[in-house]
Amino acid sequence: RSAGRGHRPIAPDHRRLAASDLLQRHREQADFAIEAELRIPDSQAGEPRLAPELETTVYRLVQEALTNVVKHAKAQHVLVTVTEDRGDVTVEVKDDGVGFSADAETAGFGLTGMRERVYLAGGTLRVESGESGTLIGARLLARHPSAARRAAAAANGQVRFRADRVPARNGRARR
Repeated sequence: RSAGRGHRPIAPDHRRLAASDLLQRHREQADFAIEAELRIPDSQAGEPRLAPELETTVYRLVQEALTNVVKHAKAQHVLVTVTEDRGDVTVEVKDDGVGFSADAETAGFGLTGMRERVYLAGGTLRVESGESGTLIGARLLARHPSAARRAAAAANGQVRFRADRVPARNGRARR
């Protein structure tokens, strides 16, 4: 899993940059061309972010799909699309590789992990594969943290993704 090694969840304000960085790293290391269309909220431009757990799900789906392309597809071209539209976030990774049997049992956890991640996020995952390539597609409900929740978290001194603080059920951070 060299393509996924060392990639931890990143700070919330840098998710869009992280997705671009992930794609750039794969472009530099892969033997195939990657085209990307990212139409997701840009917090640096003042747009409302997606909920952090949803951003992580999207990032990990793209990461695992690209890892699978590297390891198995023998592709020449990959198209990655992440869009938010009408209350849904759609993630698609399409390659022109050799394809595989989507029903075949595998020793790895890639597709299983993607299915679980999407299921836990309340979404749907589709896998289409054949001689002309593979399409991994996920549809997730677009969730945004409310302004009131963000203000309450700031007032309580909560900092997301800090290892020494764990959110408690009552919304206050505990050590």
